Amino acid sequence: MNTAIEWCNSNQGILMVLLTFLYVFATFILVYMAHRGNILTEKSIRDLAKLEQERLRPLVEVRVELDSPVLVVHVTNQGQTPAYGIRIQTQPVIRSLWGGKGCYPEAKTERDIGFIVHGLASLGAGCTVSAVLGTFPRVEEVCPDLRFSGTVAFRSATGTEHCSPVDIDLRYLKATRRISRKSIHDVANQLEQISRELGHLGSGFRKPHVIIQSIADKRAEDEAAMSEALERLEQTAIDQETQKDGGVSPPDLGTSGVSDSEHPRKPESGADS
Repeated sequence: MNTAIEWCNSNQGILMVLLTFLYVFATFILVYMAHRGNILTEKSIRDLAKLEQERLRPLVEVRVELDSPVLVVHVTNQGQTPAYGIRIQTQPVIRSLWGGKGCYPEAKTERDIGFIVHGLASLGAGCTVSAVLGTFPRVEEVCPDLRFSGTVAFRSATGTEHCSPVDIDLRYLKATRRISRKSIHDVANQLEQISRELGHLGSGFRKPHVIIQSIADKRAEDEAAMSEALERLEQTAIDQETQKDGGVSPPDLGTSGVSDSEHPRKPESGADS
């Protein structure tokens, strides 16, 4: 122990250099770790900001759905913020196809869709614009592949440009059957009709026709009335034919209700003047 103390006392300069070197090396390691931690923190903040922007960015979707009996093209913003400067490019170009067999008019025409040709200046979050594409046979006639491929480009409120692919495949609709269901428009029309009928009944404009007979009795009575009406029509037709064949007979004065005193008599021959 005394030997070690004596050696340290005799070599104080060397020990100070070694300790100073260790202190500097440890300080360098701490600085490097702090710098590395700052870099990782900054990267995490950037990633979080990017994820938040991706979560809130607009997301424009182009799809085609069957709304029997026609196909409808929809452009929907599925994102959380509005989309600006929307431009849609597909091959072949999506156009509105009219006419064909079973349609009115049957003359076949093609028309441009405004938001496909000119794009959209803006589209709010959750909003949709739609246009009729045409009947399935008409679309298959113009586009036998039943595929529309392309891109939809748009930008967010921060000015970031986005581009999403468009791949519409309608081949799944071939040789398929669909059960038609009433839409919300049909329900609304029925409710409006019920409201009008109730209003008419309440105002007295219309009165309900109540049948207190059974269905069998009502049908028997209607059939009897119909048979009687047909017999009357047949008898009237027979009388008209008889009058046409034999001429119109003069009225019977004895049964006409007019007395003889009301008709002047002819003077007898040889009477005194």
